[in-house]
Amino acid sequence: MKVDDTLSYDDLMEALEENECLLADGFESALIGITIGINPVAVYDINRMIECLFRKEEMTPEDAREYIEFNVIGAYVGEKTPIYIDLDFGRACDINHPDEF
Repeated sequence: MKVDDTLSYDDLMEALEENECLLADGFESALIGITIGINPVAVYDINRMIECLFRKEEMTPEDAREYIEFNVIGAYVGEKTPIYIDLDFGRACDINHPDEF
């Protein structure tokens, strides 16, 4: 596959299966990719996970974030544990590190 090719959902699922990646149950809509390198793992968008809990479980966004941080992100289940990223750039930039940018 060339670098500029776009992976379909089926391609992503095949790559995750081939690499024996662990998945976060119930957060299929938040799955956004797979890491590249020696130990590929599944990648999830935290904000999509929050939205999923907001819609399916009727949690507040604050409760959903707390649940995810404690029960999902905090659960290390081995070297194939997924990684979670926050694509809310506004919130990420709220951290005051002006000298680092």
